[in-house]
Amino acid sequence: MDSKELRIGNYVYFKGVEVDVFSIEKNPIDWERVNGVRCEENYVSAIKPIPLTEEWLLKFGFEFFKHHYLGYDIFKKDNLLIAMMIVNVIFIDDYDTALAEIKHVHQLQNLYFAFTGEELKIKDNGIS
Repeated sequence: MDSKELRIGNYVYFKGVEVDVFSIEKNPIDWERVNGVRCEENYVSAIKPIPLTEEWLLKFGFEFFKHHYLGYDIFKKDNLLIAMMIVNVIFIDDYDTALAEIKHVHQLQNLYFAFTGEELKIKDNGIS
């Protein structure tokens, strides 16, 4: 995985554990586990993207919107729509126009920030 794709706050796998990026430095790259345990590693090969699933969309506060007749489910958060397909995910807008194909959690976080200027974080106690 190319570290240039990442932003602070992105969720990724680091040595098989879900972590969120809390700083990016030339050497080393620092990570923090969701449970607060700090890890340091300078091997980018230890970083793997997290596949985007329906479970992740729900964690981020998206809600099921409707089932599309072409075989995909649509999820909505604010004015943004996501079409979840079996093989991939397509980020769409209110006019059903495909904007980007995304397959990983960090890609959704980055795209969401680009469109809204806000971070996409895991929903906690009903607050996202």
